[in-house]
Amino acid sequence: MIVAPLNDCECLDAITARAREAVASPEAEQLARDLGSTAALRRHLRSLPQRDDTGEADDGPRIACGDTSQRVRLNAENPNCCERGLWFLAVAERIDPRPIRQLATIDTPRGRHTFPVEDGTPVRLDPAVPRNALAAGLYHIRNAQGDDRGSLLPGPAAVTWIAHLAAEPARQHPDGVARWTRGHTSMRAAARGEPLTNVADVAFVLHLAEPEADRFGPDGRQTFRRGMTHLRRASVATRDHRAPPTPARDHRAPPPAPVPAARDHRASATPVRPRPPSGRAHSFATFAQIATPLATAGLLSAGVAAPIAYALAPAIAPTASAAIGSFVGLARRRAR
Repeated sequence: MIVAPLNDCECLDAITARAREAVASPEAEQLARDLGSTAALRRHLRSLPQRDDTGEADDGPRIACGDTSQRVRLNAENPNCCERGLWFLAVAERIDPRPIRQLATIDTPRGRHTFPVEDGTPVRLDPAVPRNALAAGLYHIRNAQGDDRGSLLPGPAAVTWIAHLAAEPARQHPDGVARWTRGHTSMRAAARGEPLTNVADVAFVLHLAEPEADRFGPDGRQTFRRGMTHLRRASVATRDHRAPPTPARDHRAPPPAPVPAARDHRASATPVRPRPPSGRAHSFATFAQIATPLATAGLLSAGVAAPIAYALAPAIAPTASAAIGSFVGLARRRAR
């Protein structure tokens, strides 16, 4: 069912009305028959090249769209975002009219972008616009409208959300999908309270998800921190799980104490007890302990790696947490 647009109604109302009219067109009927599913329709529209609308009067047909006009070609070979969204609404309605579909417009670094929303989920039709950008834009629209779906996620759900954010950018890295799959599996297990494994792959997922969470503003950053806190607890559980068991107490009689040798009154040097490492050297030494998995994950920048290392440290080295905390403090003081 095609319903009113989510926002920008002054412009999108006219495009939505045009989509309703196009449902009965022979072109929509034929394409719906040829493709057979909305998934195939999405793939078809994503495969088409883009030709931007420059606003020229003879580039049409056009309809009034607020104080300007918008090109609205049907079944175009090189549609822009509005034409993709319009044509998706029309043809998808012929294929399956049960979902609720509407248009929305968001601001992106490349300019304003219009896309369809199906049952509350953004439909990505322009390959140049990331899925996370659409989801973040839709989140901001709902938040501005006071939608309850703008609430923060609890810890386990935040971990799952973080993993989903990283899925898209992971495809741009060598072996990224496999690394994301291993990290996602470990994070899901940690969300269920199990010990954390595959720490390098989890670090890879967190590294990719952090800038994606920024798209959602303060709520996204807070949800990311909440997920990191939950993973840190799983790291501590991993450390405790790996701790060696306390040896059983031997109730047999202890062996006789050795007879002390005659005391040598000659001067002897007092043995020097080795002092445990501490301070700056220990901070960097402990950070080096976990450098291997983080380097494997591609986290070579201390500014990015340190917070993630702090969250995952207990799963790697039992004494790493305090040292990484000191490392983070040193990095912040140096940055001032």
